Amino acid sequence: MDREMSIKLQNEITMPLLGITTHSTQQDEPWGEIVKCAIDIGYRHIDCASVNQNERIIGEAIAEKIAQGEIEREEIFVTSKLWNNKHEKEAVVPALKRTLANLGLQYLDLYLIHWPFSFPDVPGELYPRDANRKVLTTEIDFKNTWKGMEECIDKGLAKSIGLSNFNLHQLREVCRTAKIKPSVLQIECHPYLAQLELIKVCKSKNIEITAYMPLGKRIPPMRGRSLIKDPVLVNLGLKHKRTPAQIALRYQMDRGVAALPRTLKKERLKENFNIFDFSLSEKDILVLDCLNKDERYMELKEYSNHKYYPFENVPHEQEPTPAEVNQ
Repeated sequence: MDREMSIKLQNEITMPLLGITTHSTQQDEPWGEIVKCAIDIGYRHIDCASVNQNERIIGEAIAEKIAQGEIEREEIFVTSKLWNNKHEKEAVVPALKRTLANLGLQYLDLYLIHWPFSFPDVPGELYPRDANRKVLTTEIDFKNTWKGMEECIDKGLAKSIGLSNFNLHQLREVCRTAKIKPSVLQIECHPYLAQLELIKVCKSKNIEITAYMPLGKRIPPMRGRSLIKDPVLVNLGLKHKRTPAQIALRYQMDRGVAALPRTLKKERLKENFNIFDFSLSEKDILVLDCLNKDERYMELKEYSNHKYYPFENVPHEQEPTPAEVNQ
């Protein structure tokens, strides 16, 4: 793989800088077809999560492409994540084994703790609640969960391990006691949430960043700003003869950050991949840095009282009034 299209992790594993995330919002989404199309286009980084409940479909798509001789297992970088109800140290390896069985793989290239806070393991409930619909949580120390992650490396079930949605303090807590340091931190990251300090610290510790929601969020006009319609991205797109989405993705590439956009449209898969024949200048990057508003879209605010909730003092988007909705 071309050097510009990938980055070396601290354990010398190569991770492609552009991938797709398979976050699912509905059960009937055609992720098998999207993954096969992505592989045909040239994507070699597939980001999964057990909570998405679509890993079997994704695994079948990968297996089909391998069986057809279009790719080899070693050519594709597959990530998945440990869900919050499997944070007990003894539950980590069995959870990964279930993910591998669903994906039809012998190992993952990267396994992440999805969130720092934990839930009780209630059968059939990914977001457990009590009889009054109050969310149920536990307070398992994520440093203990990390010991289970290290066992995944020892057993050859994952080549690399890391974290997702951890803040800087929590990252340092893990690193302080870890036998195997995190290779990757996956975070929400886009020009409205540039994560400048967190990226700088991670790079200094040889921890690479993967950015989910790198295109921000498509927001109806009444609800606030839509990143890909921002005049700064539009104007940079005109300058480079690219779309605003391509500018937002190239912004991550040129900062050495892997980007994981989500789309169910094949034409957007192609558009997103067409970013390796241009680059942004240092001035362009500084201009995009200045768009930062610390504007976060993925918050899980229901869990904000948990001791390990990672986002503090986060500005929340104001809900529209009934009058605005009816306009």
